[in-house]
Amino acid sequence: MLKKDRVILQNFSEAIQNEWLETNGLGGWSSSSIIGCNTRRYHGLLVAATKPPTERTVLLSKLDETIIINNERFELGVNDYGGVISPTGNQFLKTFSKELFPQWEYEVNGIRLKKTIAMIHGENTVVIIYDVLKAKKIFSMELLPLVAGRFYHSLQQAGPQMHWDVDFENGRFHNKPDGVLDIYINIPGSSYAHTPQVV
Repeated sequence: MLKKDRVILQNFSEAIQNEWLETNGLGGWSSSSIIGCNTRRYHGLLVAATKPPTERTVLLSKLDETIIINNERFELGVNDYGGVISPTGNQFLKTFSKELFPQWEYEVNGIRLKKTIAMIHGENTVVIIYDVLKAKKIFSMELLPLVAGRFYHSLQQAGPQMHWDVDFENGRFHNKPDGVLDIYINIPGSSYAHTPQVV
């Protein structure tokens, strides 16, 4: 079992030296550093093998989370924009562990949240489970999908090749980032605000 505590997790330069990987048996995967900061082109929350075991496409780079308590925002994500690290959500991490699946525990203003990531064997599907371990206050969560739609060896910048059209109904987000491949994000009971941003 791999386990890291807050001393390592809250030290950015040390934390990004450690990575996790989940596979689906098709040639696809989910991976990143242990603080969720993608540091290489092969990192992605959902890297799908569209013609198994090849033709891998990064469909979803990551899903940044924000906890909102009384209109105060606590961003849990970590992104490296070439010398600028923003946000710095690793400061809220208590533990990272990986036995069967990678798991993170966050502590934010009286709220303890556990996140688990798993891939479904034989499917280009990633599951993220959030368990509230403790909450002294009512809070909500905002999720920001960073959609890619690129061949896994390539790097790209947002531009006219990206398709921004989205269907959302009954908690299900649907997009075709490259105009061909479908990405679905299903969050029961959720609402959606269409504010596409070039990152």
